[in-house]
Formats: sequence, structure tokens, C-alpha cells
Amino acid sequence: LPHEQVFSIQVGDTFFRLSGASLSSDAPSYFTQFFKSQRHSNFKEYPVLYIDRSPEVFRDIVRHLQGYYVVPKDAYHFVYLYADALYYQLPKLIKLLFNSEIFVRIGSCQFNIPRELLAKPGDSPNFFTLGFSSFFASPQEVFPGTRGLIRPPAIAPPSVPAHSNDLFAQLLQALKGTPIKFESPEHRDALLRECRYYHFRGLEQRLIPFAISKNLLTGREEITIRLKDFKPQGASIEKSDTERRRMEYKRPFVDDEARELVVQVEKNELTLRAQDVIA
Repeated sequence: LPHEQVFSIQVGDTFFRLSGASLSSDAPSYFTQFFKSQRHSNFKEYPVLYIDRSPEVFRDIVRHLQGYYVVPKDAYHFVYLYADALYYQLPKLIKLLFNSEIFVRIGSCQFNIPRELLAKPGDSPNFFTLGFSSFFASPQEVFPGTRGLIRPPAIAPPSVPAHSNDLFAQLLQALKGTPIKFESPEHRDALLRECRYYHFRGLEQRLIPFAISKNLLTGREEITIRLKDFKPQGASIEKSDTERRRMEYKRPFVDDEARELVVQVEKNELTLRAQDVIA
């Protein structure tokens, strides 16, 4: 479009006038295609483009077209911006929003999660990256099966209403590197359950209780973990020329070297029969 030309767009009940330079800054789009199609018409001026969408959301889109960085305020604002970016076919804004923070509601609180925070070894893919990659995979897949509809269906921001926002806030701080102060063994176990739900496998291994000590008889380091925290992928049998071989273990995604394994078995995890005790 001619950069010096002014184009008129009415969104809902609000009238906007944008330069060709602004409309061309994120193109090809719904706007550029419409006005280019009118270039060889019999009108002396370009006609007004009328769009039956939200003028409040469009104000932020205008800021984007004028070169300002648009930051979603919350989960609903993100969804509205993303839906209209798709509606107006704005490739740069779609990419910007797709790579922005993840906006999600956990329990009664809203969280803005930087994507790089969820990219650590063992913590990706996870509940959020998998959910967003399937929901916001591409413009063609966000609203599948809606070709021919007047407008896309309404979508709600992602939420996890049945889980604790307090526990998730602690997990988020731990992902940022802040140590968690465990109030009790039950508190730790609750956090570990949340790690498993959100598929934070690396963080789970950093939070499990363990102890590293040196065996004075063998002179080797040992790692002690609970039986329920044992992961088969972390276990290996040491290479030895003797018949007696020891099992070694390193916490997946956390430890660089394996240590001799000592398993802590709780009383409710082991049942002894009378003949076992007599034997």
C-alpha cells in the first residue's frame, strides 16, 4: 500500500484512520488484501473498511501496527489479541504472541510464565508447552473445522482450577532457582505430586529427599533415596571383573555421576511373611 496514503477502518462503533505504512508493517493481512482489491475500482478514494469486532482489542493492534511493542495484560487479553491477530491475518503479531509468556490461571490466581523457564532439562515438554503447542500450533490449527464460519468461536484462556495456586507459586520459584523451605514431609510430597502433574521431571528430581555419604569401608560415595522416588532410568550396574557387582544410581536430569545406591524402604512398602523371617 502507498505509505503516505491514509486508510479508513471502522471497527464496531469506532472509527480509525491508519497510514499505508502502518498497515504494511505487518503484511500481507486482511487489511492490505482488502485495500489492494479496491485499488482499481471506480471510487476516487478508498472505501471505509467496516469490521464487526472489538474496538478495544483493535486499539492494541493499531499500536502494534504503529511499531509499539504490545504486551498482553492477562490471560483474557492474550486470548483476545491472539484471536483477532488470526482474524486479521497479521503474521508478525501472531508470531510475537505465540512466543510470548504463557498466561494461565492456576486455582484462583493468574500466572505469567516465561517460556525459557520451562525449557530446562527434564522440565520440557511439560503440561504447558504441550497444551500450548497443540492449542496454538499454527493459525490453521487453532480453530480446526471452522472454515466458512462468519467468525471464529470464542475461546477461554487455559486454566487449572482444581490445583493449588500456592503450591504452583512455590514450584515457579524453584524453577527460577529459589530454594524451597519444606514445612513438613507432607508438604514436600504435595509439591512432588504437583511436579508429576505438570510433568516437571527435572524439578521433581531436584526436590526429592536424598542423602549423599561416603562409605568408610569401600571409600566410595553412596546415594540414599526412598523406594517410591526410584527411577529405573537412573539405575545401572557397575562394570567389574568380579562376580559381585553393585547397583549405581544417578538422579535423572540432575546428577552427572553415578553413586552406589542405597534404597530407603518405608514400613508400608514392605510386607514380610512368617516363612521369610524364619528363613
